Amino acid sequence: MKIEAETNWPSYFPQNCPPFYARAESREVYRLVKQNPPSNGDFKCHKLIYKNTFFGAKECQACGLSVYGTLDGAREAQAALPALKKKYPLIARGRVTSESGKILETPSDQSKTHITWWVYANIKAHTMFTVIG
Repeated sequence: MKIEAETNWPSYFPQNCPPFYARAESREVYRLVKQNPPSNGDFKCHKLIYKNTFFGAKECQACGLSVYGTLDGAREAQAALPALKKKYPLIARGRVTSESGKILETPSDQSKTHITWWVYANIKAHTMFTVIG
């Protein structure tokens, strides 16, 4: 049975985003956040934060949220970019599910465990996370 949310992507997503090879699965992930408890503002994608930026080939990725597959991966990202740690000093743990969106491993120079999470339009992502450090 297909769930309604599956086709309910936010209106700002470009065509064919997320990519067809992104997966709907359940797994624990980590997100860098500003507040405890996490707020809706902690879960805005770059496409919405930097509205006047041209992302080119990375536009679809800019519509997703950055999460990390391990706690160490989240810490690596903070350590690699001190400005990131200053802006997002806390780490929250949550579980993405097939009902919340799709994910794809997108390793970066800052963290090999970086994952892009494309969240369905009706999901309040901040309610799925708890600050752990």
